[in-house]
Amino acid sequence: MDNTEEKKWDTFSDLIKSLNDKCNWLIIRNFEKLNNDFTFSEGEDIDILCSNLDLLVSVMKAKKREGGRCSYSVHINNQIVPLDIRFIGDKYFDPLWARDMLKNKVYKKEIPVLNNKDYFFSLLYHIKLQKYFIKDEYIPRLKILARKINLENLNDDFIYDDIVCSKI
Repeated sequence: MDNTEEKKWDTFSDLIKSLNDKCNWLIIRNFEKLNNDFTFSEGEDIDILCSNLDLLVSVMKAKKREGGRCSYSVHINNQIVPLDIRFIGDKYFDPLWARDMLKNKVYKKEIPVLNNKDYFFSLLYHIKLQKYFIKDEYIPRLKILARKINLENLNDDFIYDDIVCSKI
């Protein structure tokens, strides 16, 4: 068999199970709608954090793609799924925080994800320090997460107030 042949995963669940067995990893955001039937649209990707990039890429049989040092793709069923794979020490997150994120992960069905507190703060960090804009879908998500971590005293427009966000 040719070693350059691309691994094609039959389902998203198959990939998740394999990663869960062999890697310390999680999906950073936008996991809510991922399932075996999900169809990726232009511009959508899966944002991943892991403890060992080489191991995760090897297990996934991910391929490097254009778009930066963290840009990969994997073939699931009939789709090429874009991935942004972050790892401890890559300066995307503080390394101590990244370790804690992985240590404190929770599972939504079979998918490892951030706990509510880390999800809230990583999403706020993403919006305010990494992207400088707010996707419409993040506003209700942040409000729900704020309530779940006992920040219910925030007004509904807190996300637009840089001073309030910096104090959080």
